[in-house]
Amino acid sequence: MISKLIFVRILACTSFIPSARGVSTMMLSELHSKVNNDDILHQAGYQEGDRLILYDGVCNLCNGWVNFVMKRDREGAYKFASLQGAVGKTLMKRVGRDPSDLSTLVVIEPMEIATAQRGNSDMGGRTDLVVYDKSEAVLRVVEQVSSGALRQLARWTRLLVPRWLRNFVYSNIVAPNRYLIFGRTETCRRVLPHEKHRFLDV
Repeated sequence: MISKLIFVRILACTSFIPSARGVSTMMLSELHSKVNNDDILHQAGYQEGDRLILYDGVCNLCNGWVNFVMKRDREGAYKFASLQGAVGKTLMKRVGRDPSDLSTLVVIEPMEIATAQRGNSDMGGRTDLVVYDKSEAVLRVVEQVSSGALRQLARWTRLLVPRWLRNFVYSNIVAPNRYLIFGRTETCRRVLPHEKHRFLDV
């Protein structure tokens, strides 16, 4: 009886080893991927606490949007990265988004800033970062960097127009027709020397 119990335990341990090896390999792979991703962000100048705007780098409308924000964001609250670049793809993975998705502007902010200022958001894949997309991303940034009537317009639009309706217009009218109406470029927006510290792709 004792020998049978010993055999059963040995068999159980033996059958567990391949599974344990598989789990260890998977954990090492995930750790290696995380280290690589952290290296990409660190080398690009990303710091924990940065507020980021991820945009379609070859879309004229999106590049115009970046110019709009740059002109008004005199304090440099936001940094930028194109969705097509390594930094943009890494950040999309970091917040649990599809890195190949170019259909929406994405804004990523630290939890403490988003919580203090309040707003409709998505926690993404991490609890320390808050993600805004589609109309919510646009209106939030406009409200943050603008002043006067434009700021009030963005604020009241967020409050009075249902999010589902705003996102319907964004997803079904603006996003799918942006290349057709505004055109596209073969390369991402040219970054001037004095702007380089704001762009993580450069």
